[in-house]
Amino acid sequence: MEKKQFTLNQLLIVLGIICLVLIIVLPIIGFSKEGASRRVCSANLKKISDGMSLYLQDNDDRFPKCYDQKTEAEGVPRWQQKIYPYIDDQQVFQCPNRPVIADTTLDYKNSDSFCATGPAYGLNSELGTNNDDREPFKKSQLPVPGETYLVMEATGGNLTMRGVIEPNQYEGSIPGLGNLYNIEKEPHPYGNINCDEDFKVPRHGNKIYVAFADGHVAFTKIDDIRKEASRNSVSWLGK
Repeated sequence: MEKKQFTLNQLLIVLGIICLVLIIVLPIIGFSKEGASRRVCSANLKKISDGMSLYLQDNDDRFPKCYDQKTEAEGVPRWQQKIYPYIDDQQVFQCPNRPVIADTTLDYKNSDSFCATGPAYGLNSELGTNNDDREPFKKSQLPVPGETYLVMEATGGNLTMRGVIEPNQYEGSIPGLGNLYNIEKEPHPYGNINCDEDFKVPRHGNKIYVAFADGHVAFTKIDDIRKEASRNSVSWLGK
């Protein structure tokens, strides 16, 4: 019996169908992967928020300092290390879409580990002030906890209004808004690969996840967060 062979037209039709299927399927796969990373990121911030709530119960309702400037050079507990005992999971401090591989020698469990905070999420600096002469806020002092930023996706362990309005290499900012160090000339201690990309490339498009002081987590537009910083709003504990 003579074997049937594909004609050129039939082969082109088959290839066309395959291409069409790929066009349809690949975006779905990408969307599914991004959806999974978003769920992880949202869950991370919820766990961080819950850990912070437990910390507040044991510390007179007062938020932790981002870090203590007087003793930073000696290696001091930063806010992540202070709430770590209430979370007991180092992975919650890493956004799956963060293009930085954290230095594995940094340890959240060790209070003597210098800069043990890969910058996936940053604490609102107004809450956990770095000012040695002022204590951090108490949650009970917040005028509107449901509108006050607690922790959000960031390029540094703490986030300032100035760093959001004018992104720079010395303060935490929102991913995608600026530039970091020249890695070849001045390696950044928070990570060892593609730190600069974290400043240049958004992790989840035009939104980031934010944990608010009342405990809820929201997927929030970056532009809205910057506007709140520009007008020094209650979200940042401004006016």
